[in-house]
Amino acid sequence: MIVADWLRSPPSDWFMARVCEHAVVLNGYPFDSERFSTSDGMPLVRIRDIASEETEVRYAGESVPEAVIRRGHILIGMDGDFNVARWKGEDALLNQCVCCVRPRQTVDARFLAYVLPFPLKLINEFTYSTTVKHLSSFDVLKIRFPLPTIEAQRTIADYLDRETARLDGLVTAKERVLVLLAEKRRALITRAVTRGLDPRAPLRDSGIPWLGEIPAHWEIWKIGHFAAVGNGSTPDRDNVEYWSGGHIPWLNSSVVNQEVVSAAGQFVTAAAFSECHLPLVRSGSVLVAITGQGKTRGQAVVLSIDATINQHLAFVTPECERVYLFTG
Repeated sequence: MIVADWLRSPPSDWFMARVCEHAVVLNGYPFDSERFSTSDGMPLVRIRDIASEETEVRYAGESVPEAVIRRGHILIGMDGDFNVARWKGEDALLNQCVCCVRPRQTVDARFLAYVLPFPLKLINEFTYSTTVKHLSSFDVLKIRFPLPTIEAQRTIADYLDRETARLDGLVTAKERVLVLLAEKRRALITRAVTRGLDPRAPLRDSGIPWLGEIPAHWEIWKIGHFAAVGNGSTPDRDNVEYWSGGHIPWLNSSVVNQEVVSAAGQFVTAAAFSECHLPLVRSGSVLVAITGQGKTRGQAVVLSIDATINQHLAFVTPECERVYLFTG
């Protein structure tokens, strides 16, 4: 059985068990979306909420006692990646597409919550679907897992609680360091390209609010005075003459997340290049994402190949040997 393949060699004094023998699995309820609220009623746990302490919406209708969950209950998302989490919030209602696993006295809830992700990952990998994958409560009930004594379960759960909390703390600390290093990197680049490398150089007001003071001997130019600026387009995807057998690198805005753009994942034909008025952007240009959300818009990257681009990117190509462009 595929689901049992993750069970290698548990200790000889452990038992092999099924979820149905030691827990009850309850499906969420199809609550009426017209009664969803942001302020009234009980919290309503949907798939997106299972690892949180709060829910995005509440249910302002009549409560369904069978769908009430409490802090510590094990939740499984029935669609998508079949994620597992223990509910961290207040008493709430469980929406459809999420199930709740309630262990009996023979199983420690923390131990079971640590065990379940492994067989569920295998179920997910071996479930074929052309759209969103779905899990049934029956799939959960028949999962096999190794079961030591209740005392051993609690000892293992205590150890994992302690060690995972320590590792989570290390991850959080590392993330803070990365944020600080990124800020330091930005500050270093900004100072170098706006003040130069001589800390004793006399300064003057640039007249540009975001730029502030610059070295007195520097000049202020508009980009259009020393560089070509433009953007591209996306040839018709349904026209095979534009894409089939193409050899001209074509880039979209995702490339701004790279350190340097040195290769393309898509190519267009000469027909697309000429008929769709695509620009040939020279190596050494800077590409800037001009649309998008979050951190994408405004991000810039250096292009190290000749390529063309889509409408979500702008190019800045220096036309003066005295000019250097920075992307920090």
